[in-house]
Amino acid sequence: GFNIQVAGRTFFTVQVAEKGVCWVRARAIGEPGHGSMPREDSAVVRLSEAIARLGAQGLPRHASAPVQTFIGALASHLPAPLRPVVKMLGSPTFGPAALNLLPDPSIKRAFRALLGNTASPTVLRAGNKTNVIPGLAEAEIDGRILPGQTRDDFLRELREVLGSDIELETIHSLPPIVTEPKESFLYSLIHEVMAERAPGAPVVPFILQGFTDAKAFTSIGAKWYGFAPVRLPPGLRFADMFHGHDERIPVDGLAWGTETLMQVVRRCIEV
Repeated sequence: GFNIQVAGRTFFTVQVAEKGVCWVRARAIGEPGHGSMPREDSAVVRLSEAIARLGAQGLPRHASAPVQTFIGALASHLPAPLRPVVKMLGSPTFGPAALNLLPDPSIKRAFRALLGNTASPTVLRAGNKTNVIPGLAEAEIDGRILPGQTRDDFLRELREVLGSDIELETIHSLPPIVTEPKESFLYSLIHEVMAERAPGAPVVPFILQGFTDAKAFTSIGAKWYGFAPVRLPPGLRFADMFHGHDERIPVDGLAWGTETLMQVVRRCIEV
């Protein structure tokens, strides 16, 4: 529900899809030894090289229907000369080049995460004594999966990058989800309220890179939308704050969003 800036125009988002998650433990096993006699094939060296490859090349890019819908909705509200360029953002082939046209690094990173499955190394573990080469090195990897892709697809891609000598263990996984229907009374009501609360700012269907309680709602057959509106000031690199230093939201933006959400709820129960 927070606003984003694309090509100088403000948009508000309604989540209609989110990526799946697959947390993985990557493990390298090697011969232990004394630190005074280095081993080129040690567990630490081989795992480090595998993680460096992952950071350098990432995973393959894929087209995804919810991403195409999101990008298409953005493009439809922009001047005609910009539409083809913005639509390129959703292309696995041309998306990386189009990303370079976005001036905001925060927005660029957020869009890049929509072009394919992603894998971020977040935890590293090996050894407990400086003078001992450990026989085991582990990394925990946060994997996110596009709608249309599966956990097996993700693991196959990850294994191809890390190499066959790295063991993979799935710690936790949940599938990607898409809400149905994408158009409904509630969705229309959100548009109606936002037209009053933020005139001139289009509302677009959005796919979330992370995951939410929507996965629980989906598992019981409930229909859902991700809408928790927050008004952000221009220039605020909001995506950089997620789980970062001084994670926060603007107080006035939260107050505005709370009243906006309450208007949606009131009108919904009045019908």
